[in-house]
Parts: sequence; structure tokens; C-alpha cells
Amino acid sequence: MASLLPLVLSAIFLYFGRKSLKYKMLGATLLIVGTGIGSVLHFRWDSFAIHFSDIDSSNIKSQKILFIGDSITSEGTRPRGYITKLESILPIKSKIICSKGATSLEILRLLDFNSTPYIPDLVIAQSGINDLIEGLTEEETLDAQDNLLNKIRSKYANANVIFLPIHPFFKEEKFISPTLSSSENSFSNCWKNATSFQQNYLMMDGIHLNARGHSHLANAIARKMSTNPSGLF
Repeated sequence: MASLLPLVLSAIFLYFGRKSLKYKMLGATLLIVGTGIGSVLHFRWDSFAIHFSDIDSSNIKSQKILFIGDSITSEGTRPRGYITKLESILPIKSKIICSKGATSLEILRLLDFNSTPYIPDLVIAQSGINDLIEGLTEEETLDAQDNLLNKIRSKYANANVIFLPIHPFFKEEKFISPTLSSSENSFSNCWKNATSFQQNYLMMDGIHLNARGHSHLANAIARKMSTNPSGLF
């Protein structure tokens, strides 16, 4: 709306006021403003860059998706978040169960106490980064993820389940690139290019995804869904 409204008004003023210099100038100004806002939102801020990708979503059936996780999932619902971007291009309805800073065990407890009736077709789970930050080993973190996975399978027996990989991050000024590989991880190559990961996909804190990182993740999920229209992962 922020980028389209000035452009629409510009077209109106330029068309109906083409005989008036005042309306021409106003129309030209709105055109420049709309183009500038659009450029910042869609390119510099990467708000909806996913719309410029070549993802074919025409064969994806409407699905109810449950997103489970920590702050990465929580931030996915922001205007530039991966969940928001997925909802803008795919016929999905979503529900989110998450807690910022939560470990895999704490997310598992969230599921235990969640009594809201919801029957998803697909569960997209994400956890582990806080386990590693708090000092758990990769083996302990993987065990915790497996326990969370078993809980999800038990609670949502009829849903397909996928686990998002832990992306590379910084801990105590050290770049960590986890080698975790959950048995349900369908995105093992999602973060394979970690060459310039910090400046391309992470925020200044070195942990959370920036707008481009969210687009990258949304793109990977959308591609997976478009190549598996039946919902099987």
C-alpha cells in the first residue's frame, strides 16, 4: 500500500490533470515518491523479494500450517518475516506456537500446555539455536530436537512434519556453523553457502535473520512445497 498508493494517485493526476501544470508536477512528484518507497521496501529492506522469484505456487493446495519454534519463528510473523512472506504467495492458513529464547525442551513444554484445538496439514518446526547458545553440545541438542520431534508426531499424528536446520550464527564472537542433521530435516542444504553469511543473512546481533535471510528461508520452504504439492516431505 505504501508503494502503490502514490503511484495510483500519480497516474490519476497525470491523466486527468494533463492540461494543468500544477497537477502534472504533483503527479510527477508522487511518481518519484512511489518509486522511491517501492525501491526501499522491496529491494533495500527486502520486504517481499520472494514475489520476484520463479516459484510456481499454482499447484500447491490450500494447507493449514503450524509453525513451532523460538524467536526465529516469532520474528517470522513480522512484516519482513518468512511466515508473512509465505502467506503472501501461498494458499495457506497458519498458527504459531513459539517463545523467544526458548530451548528445544522449553518449546516441547509449550506444546504440552497448548490446548488450542488445531489440526494442521503440515508442521514446520524450528529449534536448537538456543540450546547451543546455552552450552549444550551438538549431540545433546540433536537429542533435544528428536524429543521435540517425537512430541510433535504424537500430538499431530496426521500432519507432515519438517524440521528447519539451525542456521550459522555467532557465539562469543565465534562463527558457529552447526552440522546437526535431524532425521526429518528436509532443508539440509538451506544454509550451505556460509561464505558471506553474516553480512547477507544475519542481523547485527549475529544470531537472528535479517530481511534477506527471511526471504531465503521462505523461498526454500515455498520451493519445497511447490515440488511436493501432495504435502509429502
